[in-house]
Amino acid sequence: MSRKTNHHMTADEFRRYGKEMVDWIADYYEWVETQRVLPDIEPGDIRKSLPEKPPIHGESFDVIMQDVDQFIMPGITHWQSPGFFCLFPQQHVFSVDSGGNDVSRLGATRHVLEDQSRDH
Repeated sequence: MSRKTNHHMTADEFRRYGKEMVDWIADYYEWVETQRVLPDIEPGDIRKSLPEKPPIHGESFDVIMQDVDQFIMPGITHWQSPGFFCLFPQQHVFSVDSGGNDVSRLGATRHVLEDQSRDH
């Protein structure tokens, strides 16, 4: 098998990894409420856990997602948690996420507009 000469995903890779990412996000929303809202780490902890230098060659999607779980998620503030009551309450809606993905691929912006002046 010959080595890829460019670093872009093929359409088939995009389909496969896109499906895996949707599953990862859906799983996250199923367990987010079981996590601490604020991370239990100190400034610099994540940086100390990373390798001193980035990889010379790109890594597989699986390795990247393992890195997200191991290095990034411990430092995340879970804004989508039902227990997060700060500036923005829970913002997650699957239909908005799906629509946002569609329009972002078209290079358009997404907005959720609600007319607060209407009588309900």
